[in-house]
Amino acid sequence: MSEISFDQYHDFHEVTEILKGWAINYPDLATMITIGKTPKGNDLWVLTITNKETGPADEKPGFWIDGNTHAGEITGTEACLKAAWHLLTQHGEDPFITELLKEKAFYVMPRVNPDGSEIYLTQPYSRVGGGISNPDFEDEFAEGLYPEDLNGDGYITMMRIQDPNGDWKASEKDKRVLVKRKPEETGGVYYKVYREGMIKNYTGGEVKMAPSRWIGGSNRNYPAGWSPIQSGQAGLYPLFEPEVRAMADFFWEHKNIGGLLTYHTYSGIVMRPYALWSDKHWEEKGLEKDLAVYNSLGEIGAEMSGWPILSPYEEMTLNKKGARAGCSMDWWYDHFGLLMYGIEIWDMPTRAGFKDFHERGMRFVMGDLSEEESLKLMAWIDKETGGEGFADWTPHEHPQLGAVEIGGMRTKYTMQNPPPHLLDSALDKIFMFPIRLAAMLPQVKITKAEATAIGEGLYKIKAEVSNLGFLATNLTEQRKKIKLDKPVRVKIELGDGVELIGGKERSSLGNLEGRSDRLPGHPSYSVSSGRAEGSKRTVEWTVKAKKAPGKVVISSYSLKGGRDRKELELA
Repeated sequence: MSEISFDQYHDFHEVTEILKGWAINYPDLATMITIGKTPKGNDLWVLTITNKETGPADEKPGFWIDGNTHAGEITGTEACLKAAWHLLTQHGEDPFITELLKEKAFYVMPRVNPDGSEIYLTQPYSRVGGGISNPDFEDEFAEGLYPEDLNGDGYITMMRIQDPNGDWKASEKDKRVLVKRKPEETGGVYYKVYREGMIKNYTGGEVKMAPSRWIGGSNRNYPAGWSPIQSGQAGLYPLFEPEVRAMADFFWEHKNIGGLLTYHTYSGIVMRPYALWSDKHWEEKGLEKDLAVYNSLGEIGAEMSGWPILSPYEEMTLNKKGARAGCSMDWWYDHFGLLMYGIEIWDMPTRAGFKDFHERGMRFVMGDLSEEESLKLMAWIDKETGGEGFADWTPHEHPQLGAVEIGGMRTKYTMQNPPPHLLDSALDKIFMFPIRLAAMLPQVKITKAEATAIGEGLYKIKAEVSNLGFLATNLTEQRKKIKLDKPVRVKIELGDGVELIGGKERSSLGNLEGRSDRLPGHPSYSVSSGRAEGSKRTVEWTVKAKKAPGKVVISSYSLKGGRDRKELELA
């Protein structure tokens, strides 16, 4: 199975077959590997994509794309698949893609969370973490409400119960819509609203919330600022989840990876660090250059999608004391100096005519909306889902609470992910972003190499080594601070009968700047500063050829900028 349609969501078996099909049908470009196993034994598939004829993937600048870290964010899988499909099918057709795969390598992991997403796709549950059973939920003393599909419609929605002290009432304009009761309002029909479900160890009275049935979900399990108090996602310790550990090991083994992007849903935003710290952190650590680069490259995604670029801490975290700890974006940048972006792909409110997430004051859910806004959203759901996106309120006899009504938004394919017929258009807004980011990686090339005869069998060898990429070979200032930047290296190999007279067989050239070091608004930018050109270095040798013709080979190597090689004949 290598054909793919982007008007449906794919389960784990289908994703596996699609990747296998691509590896078979595009053997010169694609390689499929497993980097580990989930707790339930599912493979963690990664598809490597590069033009194998121009060299192995690990000798080229690499870019990582992943999706579906959180179980319910299955749109992320489809975004990864569309990026991979575009790379494979456009190679040889689109000059940009063809050249990109000649020089770069992609590592695509469409489904970070196979166990959780399989529950999400095949069962009514929507909040399933990493699909890891929670011991606290199984505890015989646990109590509280937990989600369950009581009416058997295949979805978990809401329950409303008439209560004179309730906070909600039905809208006069559309009885399906619930609106907040005003402070002085009395004399009407009011409701308490709960998630559809059962209550563990319930003896009447107050309805508490039970511990989550599942824990995990990976994106609080990274070491950066890790904390165990992270809504069931943190794990028992950093890198506790096998999915996260497998990714960390893969990155350590593939040191050519210089950029990353992770696909999430929902809210329609382009994210850059930090999730845990404020933007003052950049200045306090002397990393203003990196922030300038993040914002500059982030604008590519913002212009493509029409979504704002922002920091999760600054503009997605209302309660700063509860900031997101242990996130991948913070870890890969702070601990490894790698540039990583996150994308929240889908935003139902903007499709319904609302302002974007930033402009509407960072509001996610219907409970934050006015009556008119809720009615507008309902009209959109009716139009785009044909009634499938909302379950009408229907009476139900709850075994513990008595008479209730069950209904409300079916959030899986409205709020959290696009309805299937809108999936492809949602992906088209952003699937090219990581591909265009990969083109910004450093690219070290031997741009000039010449041998000049200077008499008596002697030759002067001269090579110019340049970084042709936008990013510097050290990628970020953070990478220099944590001493993970590695110098560009050059060596000369001598053919038979050739002797090195002057110069070093191996030379270290330090870091080579990229165009990112000369951004307008960048702290070091000045047209008239007279700064030396930092993106290239010249290396010279003197050799003696005892017989003609002789031969030398010059090769360059950059950890993040790839390898290059030039052969010279000493005529």
